[in-house]
Amino acid sequence: MLGGGNIDWQGLFAALKEIGYGGVGSLETFGSSSPELPAITSIWRELFPSPDELAREGLAFLTRLKG
Repeated sequence: MLGGGNIDWQGLFAALKEIGYGGVGSLETFGSSSPELPAITSIWRELFPSPDELAREGLAFLTRLKG
């Protein structure tokens, strides 16, 4: 899930605020498998219970972090 890795999210948000960034951001995630996904990414199993849960948890994480 988003936030479970080693990205310095607080530092990222602080840097964006410091430079006055007011645009949008996006995250690319793989919410469900497609036949091509294993060959492209070497991901051989489902990573999340569902795409909807991935979206909900990711939004909740970013909302808490941004505060």
